Formats: sequence, C-alpha cells, structure tokens
Amino acid sequence: WLVAGSAAAQFVVNAAPIAAGLLAGPGERARLGVFISVVVFARMPLFAFAAVQAVLLPGLAALAARGDLAGFGARLRRILGVVAAAALGGGAVLVAVGPPLVTLLFGSQFRTTHEILLPLVLAGGLYMIATVLSQALISLRRYAASALGWAGGGAAFLVALLAPLEFELRTGYALLAATVVSVGALAAELRRALGGTPTPPAA
Repeated sequence: WLVAGSAAAQFVVNAAPIAAGLLAGPGERARLGVFISVVVFARMPLFAFAAVQAVLLPGLAALAARGDLAGFGARLRRILGVVAAAALGGGAVLVAVGPPLVTLLFGSQFRTTHEILLPLVLAGGLYMIATVLSQALISLRRYAASALGWAGGGAAFLVALLAPLEFELRTGYALLAATVVSVGALAAELRRALGGTPTPPAA
C-alpha cells in the first residue's frame, strides 16, 4: 500500500504537464511551453514545503507509537495551521504578481494570465495539505486509507480532463479537482482513524 500510495501521489502532482502535452494541438506547442513554465512557477512553494516537511512531521509518528491520539491530533492541527497559512499567503503573492514575474523569470515570450495561474496555485496549496494528511495516516499505519485517498484524486483528475476548456484551463482545473478530492478523502479517513476528532479545514 505504501508503494501504491506514493505512486498515486506522484501521479496527482506530476500528471498536469503530461496531460497538457497530450491535449495541446499541433499549433499550440508554443503555448504548451509557456504553460509548463507556469506549472513550474506555481510549484515553487512545494520546494520550500519539502524542506520543512522533515521538521514538521516526524513527531506525529512518535505520538502515534505511544498511542497518544489527543497529542497527535493537537500536533496535527498545529502543522495543518502552519501549512495552510503558508499556502494561502504564498499563493496570494504568486497569483498577484505571477504573470509579470513569469515573464521576468522565463523571458518576454512567456506570458500567462491570472485565470490560468489561479487553479495551479490553489492546487499546490491543497497538495501540501493532502501530503500532511497522508503522512498522518501513515503514522497511524492506515496505509490503505492513504493510498486510496490519493487514488481518488487521480481518478478525479482524469474525469475533470473531460471538461470542454482550452488545454491550459482544462489541465489546471483537473489538477485542482484532484487535490480537492484527495484532501477531502484523506481528511475523512483521518477523522475516522482519530475517532471523530475534527481536523481543520483545508483552506
């Protein structure tokens, strides 16, 4: 289940550029290059999150091993609060200054819009929250629940790709749908695992 969960999580976070490449038509290759650059830009908070993840999460496993579910829930709420605040703050900045900053970073031919950037940034924030929830389930040895939560997100991504939109928006909103479903499924499983202890909202 751990391998399956890891693969499903990687699918959720990495499927967007691949899907965009498949959806873009022969005359849209230049737009595809711009979109992939925008995806990289929107993921910038994920790189910072990976660096702090190792600091925030290990204590959960120790609390779970001791059977201290009250302490586990309290620590998890603090972690989720920090991650949600960082995602909201960083996401707001990225959306606000994103279009001109993308042009500055990648070149004058790389231009995007707030409409394209918004779902990608929101999805990045939700992915961080989903990762915390998934790690919490793994700490509680709920490996199947973690894997199924990510798998649900992957399924939502594929379904959302059917939306009749331009490939940038179709892919962006598919990624957003995937992370929304993953957060919801993982939070529900975690709530059951903790005996109904409420988890904080995703945003």
